[in-house]
Amino acid sequence: MVGQRAIKQICYHFTIETVQLCRSDGDLIEAVVFEVVVRLKTRQRKVTRDLVGMEDRIAAINGLLDIQSGGVRVIGIYGMGGIGKSTLAKIIYNQLCPRFGKNCSFLDGVRETAKTKGLIKLQEQLLSDISNSRVARNIDNIDYGINTIRETICNKKVLVVLDDVDEGNQIEYLIGIDSLYNGTRILVTTRDKSVIKIRGLKYEIVPYEMEVLSDKDALQLFSRHAFDADFPPDKLYDTSKDIISTTGGLPSALQAIEMDQRQIFLDIACFFIDKDKTNPVFAWKDCGFSPEYAIDVLINRCTIKVLDENKFWMHDQFRDLGRAIANQERSRLWASDDIIRELRSTEIKSSVQALDLTKLSKTDNNLTVTAEEIKRFPHLRLLWLHNITCQGDFTGCLSELKWISVFYPDKSSERHPRFEATNLHLENVVVGNFVGHGFTDDHVRGLIKWLTDLSIESCQSLGKLPEQIGELPNLQHLSLRNCDSLSELPNQFRN
Repeated sequence: MVGQRAIKQICYHFTIETVQLCRSDGDLIEAVVFEVVVRLKTRQRKVTRDLVGMEDRIAAINGLLDIQSGGVRVIGIYGMGGIGKSTLAKIIYNQLCPRFGKNCSFLDGVRETAKTKGLIKLQEQLLSDISNSRVARNIDNIDYGINTIRETICNKKVLVVLDDVDEGNQIEYLIGIDSLYNGTRILVTTRDKSVIKIRGLKYEIVPYEMEVLSDKDALQLFSRHAFDADFPPDKLYDTSKDIISTTGGLPSALQAIEMDQRQIFLDIACFFIDKDKTNPVFAWKDCGFSPEYAIDVLINRCTIKVLDENKFWMHDQFRDLGRAIANQERSRLWASDDIIRELRSTEIKSSVQALDLTKLSKTDNNLTVTAEEIKRFPHLRLLWLHNITCQGDFTGCLSELKWISVFYPDKSSERHPRFEATNLHLENVVVGNFVGHGFTDDHVRGLIKWLTDLSIESCQSLGKLPEQIGELPNLQHLSLRNCDSLSELPNQFRN
């Protein structure tokens, strides 16, 4: 419950006009309750919705804290990184906040903040949370900070969480553990059990070991993120079990395939294994993703590797999983049967982000794809048109495309496909790969505008590059290979 002092402080800040607007005591009480709820909600920590295997852990911590009893309780939650210590601490903190009113503080990432900004920054935050900003602003050294914290919390029960501590002195400097008020509850999370074994402290820090998820819980958590269900599909059950074994039951690893990381993971699994990462990164950046960070996350969680030659590598199990997810959600198409069915359907395919016709051309070298068919994929980011006749008016089509790869074989082929697309204006494309005879000077001039990367290979019909290539504002990489008929370069590329 919120104490009377807290309610009086809230009422004190109400203006006369606010009180006058309340037509009765009931209205005033309702206004006070609303203000209390708003203030309490601002202290709540965001917790993932997919909580699995946490019930027993929550019960165990609540038992150690024994909130109904008096005295002071300090609990140290320890375990390997990514095991869920911070999530557990946030859940407990959110549950107990209403009992402490304003007298609670959650200090995120103590280890990192202490290293980059110093302990004084953390002392200031704690004092600002449980006291006021004026007191916090006067902290100019660690010793003054700890004395001020002692004076502030020695006469009030507080709830404090110190998240990700890596040195014992951080605990001493932040909560002054020898002068805590009756009813105070402290939670500390750390990767190193020895951190909470501090000699000479008045209060014992009770250790609680955070263990990895059971196989059952790990499979459920993974399935929720990968398949939006509590269990994997039957045909992917064994693969999912293998991945659970690979990640060791760590929740952070099981949740690695989310947000930007999820999109990039699926793109790599479907299209970019054993491919240079440079061009995909250009495309992902323009999509608004954060590819450098996402790739680091995926590497750190053993989902992908970047080999010495700058190429992506992925274990077969993760590849199969990624492709199964993409196939299930119909976000990326590359298999021949699927593409034929989707191309011939008259329905709009809003979920499809990538379309690779490379395999399709190997089964039918006389296939024609029309603009009307492509227009049924309004949200394409990636497109491969290889060895396929492409025709029709593409006006207003492919507005979200970031990557296009087009290949046409030598003209000597008996039944060679033809590039007959008109008005294919790729204003938003940043990576363009054009290979084969089918591109003329006019084609190239019409296809480029905002490219970051342009590759042209084996294009015998190309006599010269348009001058506008040298003026592309974003062009960072230009590759020309086996273009024997190319006799002239734009002025910007001449020595």
